Amino acid sequence: MLAQSLSRADVNAYVENQYGHAWRDIALYLVAKDQLDKDNALTFEKTISVSGKTKNQLYVDLNYWFLKTFSNASSKIEMADKDLGVILARGYLPCIASHSGGASSYYVHIRPIVRCDVNDGRVKLTVSIPNYEVTRVDDGIVSAMLDVDYDKHPPYKVSETWALNECFPFVKKDITKQTSSKAFVMAHGYMEVLFKNIEQSIVPHNKAKIEMVVHRGANALAPENTIASADSALAHGAKWIEVDVRRSKDGVLFNLHDETLDRTTNGKGLLKDMKSADVRKLDAGSWFSPKYAGTSVPTIAEMLDHLKGKASVFFDVKKGTPVDDLVKLVREKGYSVKSFFWFADEHMLREMVSKAADLKIKVNASNIERLKYWQKICYPAYVEIAPQNITPQFLNYCLLYNIKVMAACQEDDTSQFQQVLESGADLVNLDRPEVFEKLLRK
Repeated sequence: MLAQSLSRADVNAYVENQYGHAWRDIALYLVAKDQLDKDNALTFEKTISVSGKTKNQLYVDLNYWFLKTFSNASSKIEMADKDLGVILARGYLPCIASHSGGASSYYVHIRPIVRCDVNDGRVKLTVSIPNYEVTRVDDGIVSAMLDVDYDKHPPYKVSETWALNECFPFVKKDITKQTSSKAFVMAHGYMEVLFKNIEQSIVPHNKAKIEMVVHRGANALAPENTIASADSALAHGAKWIEVDVRRSKDGVLFNLHDETLDRTTNGKGLLKDMKSADVRKLDAGSWFSPKYAGTSVPTIAEMLDHLKGKASVFFDVKKGTPVDDLVKLVREKGYSVKSFFWFADEHMLREMVSKAADLKIKVNASNIERLKYWQKICYPAYVEIAPQNITPQFLNYCLLYNIKVMAACQEDDTSQFQQVLESGADLVNLDRPEVFEKLLRK
């Protein structure tokens, strides 16, 4: 269990990742479900069920988290009573919004009150923000324009309190509307990040919830990248099927891993040099077993039709695949939501982001720094990482940005499967679902 500091930078990054930058529009969207309470405070509540944990166990976990998180001069624990099962803390998030213009600049801060009520198997969380604390700096811009000596005439600072019910979006007319909008959205973001971090600190990882992503289908049981291998994977609990997308000479997208047809069919040469009608005549099963003689190389359209309602799809998009064609097919087949995409070629990734920003992207990373690199290019929905590199810090970072963690365990090596189960990963990308399924059942 790792405490997660609630810094302005983290909350701001979370908000921008979740909602974007249109502060007024976001505020109007959020206010429809988040009204002020009877004291005109912004209050959020959430109850977390934690089966199997006693009141004392939950209190110990929460107390540890609060001690680590609210440990500076500006934020502190005000009450911690184990017998009552109550922890009360006051946080501080400075400068969540600001505005400069005219003779004055405004800097908005919040001091959220966080309360935990602990019972056997259940925790009720309440976060209340009573008002905005504001630092107003007068004559800052005017003085700069007039080249005033700040040592002799420093800007005049005034501390103010803004009542929430007098600020946008709770009132329409507000001269600081843009500042109030961002402050409201950031307050909402603080609550969401805090709830996520507390929940992670007390809810045990449920290994049974790990979703299997099966690489090329269950390719130890049936010929890879075929409908037969996909069906074998589904029979052993797969939730996702990985497909390799390549283009034939006449523009049809097929599910084939290699550039050439030699290894997994009775054909020869590059797929991109062969017309789709000729590809369809090839035998993609005899090399694996006489039982699968006559199995065809499936098109991506055929795979999606077959898997509809049975599994989600991970698209490994090979170099040379027309991004526009794939996006069009995915939308036509109704797979915009139940899919994600990976590109080994970074230029193709950038093209995908520019043309279909709504579709989910998977990236590969071995640490947080590498993940940050990809976040400069896209908003990753999934990150694939070796099991030994999954750390509490990595999991917390991904939780903050709503990125699902997928452990990489491809090929026939199953030695890391147990490590995956204990890693905290959301998904596992593997070739042997029949082996992993047995571990899940233990």
